This record gives sequence, C-alpha cells and structure tokens, in this order.
Amino acid sequence: MAPSILELAKELTLALVQTGNVSIEDMQDTLRKTYTTLTALKVQEEPGATAPGLAAKTTAVDWRKSLSKHAVTCLECG
Repeated sequence: MAPSILELAKELTLALVQTGNVSIEDMQDTLRKTYTTLTALKVQEEPGATAPGLAAKTTAVDWRKSLSKHAVTCLECG
C-alpha cells in the first residue's frame, strides 16, 4: 500500500529537520507547505482527483461577461 500524502509530508519535513535545513520552530509551517504541495501534485497527476477545498469548474465562462464597468474577473480563477 502506498503511503498517504500526510505520511510523505511528515517524512520529508522530519528529514529536513534532522539535516538541519529547517529549524524546529519552522517545522509546522514547513509541514503545512509540504502537504499542500504534495496535494497539488497529486491533483495534477491524477485526472479524477481533487484537492481538498478546490472545486473543479465544469462550465465555460464567456469572456465578455468577465468584463464589467468597474472590474475585470479572471477567467482562470474567478
């Protein structure tokens, strides 16, 4: 069985702390960033996977509707 993303993030962060590349005070922030990065990579690799908190857009947005008198809405992220 493949290790979970959380286990991988934990192992990577622990290795950084043990080698002296990350201080113990920065360990939690590094763990959070590593988990986020691994989750994003998994979403890119697996077509059916979605990241927690990320909703996949299924409808196309007309570019003309993204332009208003006082604002421009990004077509990629909304």
